[in-house]
Amino acid sequence: MMWVCCIQANRNESVTREIISTGHGRSKRTLVYTFNSCSGVLFALSIPLVITGRNIFMSYNFEANYNMPTDSTDFTQGILKKGDNDQIHEAEARKTRDISASAAPVPKRFSISRKKVYRTIELNLQRYGFAGKRCILRMICDLAETPLAHENGVLGDVLQLIFT
Repeated sequence: MMWVCCIQANRNESVTREIISTGHGRSKRTLVYTFNSCSGVLFALSIPLVITGRNIFMSYNFEANYNMPTDSTDFTQGILKKGDNDQIHEAEARKTRDISASAAPVPKRFSISRKKVYRTIELNLQRYGFAGKRCILRMICDLAETPLAHENGVLGDVLQLIFT
């Protein structure tokens, strides 16, 4: 019985060596969702109002919906495709071209500036056929002249913050 186990173990070892020595035909795997799929997050805050004889609640709902990627390049190139990234970060692209290949890589800090936000919005407006720069300049002037009131909620506050 022991002799049979030794022979089987020897066979398994030779098969394992053969598998390790030959390359695997695996490709890099990515997670891609079906067309028009989305994911969402909902946060609801409910506050009871103290009124005798009644059950009344005041509720605040915050919802965020995200379209899921249908192309694997969304993972490798990010939200903006490669052409857009070069235009948004032109100064950084010039810096990286000047640095020699032998220099040690310096860890970069991610920073968001108004210029990058405006440039991103401009490129996306141009992608859909609008005059991007004119639209942004008009939005800045309109919000400076007539600020968004409290009725516009969180989105109005964010727009007011970005464009003023």
